[in-house]
Amino acid sequence: MKDNLEEYEVYILDNRSKVYSCRKCKLSILNSLGSKLNCSDEIKKVAELIKQGKIIAVKGVGGFHLVCNGENEKTIDLLRKKKKRPKKPFAVMMRNIQIVNKYCSVNKLEENILTGNNHPIVLLKKKNNLLPEVLAPDINQLGVMLPYNDIYNLLLNQGFNCLVVTSANISGFPTIYKYNEALDKLKNVADYYLIHDKPIKIPIDDSVVKIISKEERVFRNGRAYAPLTFEFYGERDILACGSHLKNTFCLGKKGLGVLSQYIGDMENIESQHNFSLNLEYLKRKYNIKPKIIAYDMHPNFWSKDYVNKYNCKNVPIYHHHAHIASCMAENKEEYKVIGIAYDGVGFGSDKNIWGGEFLICDYKDFKRLAHINYVKMPGGDLSCKEPYRMALSYLYKIFGDDLYNKIPKDFYRKDSDILIAMMKNNINSPKCSSMGRLFDAVSSLLGFKGVMSYEGQAALILENMAYNFFTDHVYKYSFYRKEEGFIINTDEIIKGILEDLKYKKDKGYIARKFHNTIINFSCSMAIKLRKIYGINKVTLSGGVFQNEIILEGIYKGLKKEDFQVLTHKKIPCNDSGISFGQLFIANKQDF
Repeated sequence: MKDNLEEYEVYILDNRSKVYSCRKCKLSILNSLGSKLNCSDEIKKVAELIKQGKIIAVKGVGGFHLVCNGENEKTIDLLRKKKKRPKKPFAVMMRNIQIVNKYCSVNKLEENILTGNNHPIVLLKKKNNLLPEVLAPDINQLGVMLPYNDIYNLLLNQGFNCLVVTSANISGFPTIYKYNEALDKLKNVADYYLIHDKPIKIPIDDSVVKIISKEERVFRNGRAYAPLTFEFYGERDILACGSHLKNTFCLGKKGLGVLSQYIGDMENIESQHNFSLNLEYLKRKYNIKPKIIAYDMHPNFWSKDYVNKYNCKNVPIYHHHAHIASCMAENKEEYKVIGIAYDGVGFGSDKNIWGGEFLICDYKDFKRLAHINYVKMPGGDLSCKEPYRMALSYLYKIFGDDLYNKIPKDFYRKDSDILIAMMKNNINSPKCSSMGRLFDAVSSLLGFKGVMSYEGQAALILENMAYNFFTDHVYKYSFYRKEEGFIINTDEIIKGILEDLKYKKDKGYIARKFHNTIINFSCSMAIKLRKIYGINKVTLSGGVFQNEIILEGIYKGLKKEDFQVLTHKKIPCNDSGISFGQLFIANKQDF
């Protein structure tokens, strides 16, 4: 069969997915060893296998999916074990919008997106417990899409309400899209393969969106949403390399900018190869020849080594400046703003880890105005995966060596004294001002145990606790001023949570009260900074703003105070939007 690069090019430009069930694109079923099964109707045979509890690797538009019965708890559990994905939610595909309404709460805008041309994964509120909890453990939302090609239409019409349709990869690695690679790497995961004979030139993940404040917010830009072209008034060809996690890249030349699809976490050679594959394709497609390369300032990120391979002007950019610039550029804002950047980690100009920041920004530069107080991260990156470490850090900051007398004895672990010693002696315990790590700490205090199995898990569970509990109460907090700006002191917040736990207050109440407190001090600080600097525009960026309660609460609170508030819609607020901001910052630098 001839090369189908031209068809892929049509797909990325007009955002249409192609169908793969015609005679020209022959369907075949293979067993786990790659041997072809002889049958007269491949779709019916695959449906039978799924009903028997089998896991099928299905070749789709942008790569392979792993597919199983979304109502078979035993099979879903088995898929989790095989894919090494113990808790991260699985996306599901449902037969039609009537079935979606059976299992999820769906408003009109969500329905329009689900049934529209793009067919992204839409994050919806669960309506009941009719589907297995193991699909999306411990949270009240479910990622749902409708079938977007004929293979899935035909499969679902074989008597299925719901199929798990998740990317065919081992956790942390890119989606598999090549036939031989699928046979090799999925042989211990998939029982059978359903393939067509049309080659996939460039892999692409499914897009993920959520409706917050009656607006569609893109969390992951993939199939049908990427690449995203936009007006860009630069005079030089630029590459912005993006972030280390949730990577995308951005290209720009005079009159045109291009934001890539979601690449993923750049923690292995396979992801870096995927980056290069997509980059070379889009450079050719749009005839962009970068002379300037922008990258994250963090000294240990992969991009620092990557840019040194090229004879270009290199522009290092601070993470949170890029976050705010991303939101500014999406909203076509040209003047200085107050930027609130809330996320997990980002290298700061004082060489500490930032993530709870108030900045004054334009594209050329930024100034830090305020941040939440520093605490230590015992074990460094391990603190990003184990919320207990951050909870212990906050407690040790407040109580010091009197910690043992102030908190319940059952909070201690065998390694608590070691972690405290590390902090006391500054051993692998960098300082951070991260909102994401504060959420982790509070989630741990409210009962989250062990190691997170996916980024943001503890914070998502904390949001879930708060979602159905309504109170206007807030915890005490305070501001004080130092040379580098205002500090938001969280000590009283943590003390208040301990007090509520002592008196056995409902954990949903505590979680909502904590969310209220973040909203309250964010708006109060913005008001304070407006009085000093005379700036009335506030941009909200960073992964914490995927939290519906936080985004809606801060947005409404600021609007009530007559601020102009800029938020993300088409550009992800998480690190997938970093490259977009880097591009606009690099364009404004003097060389």
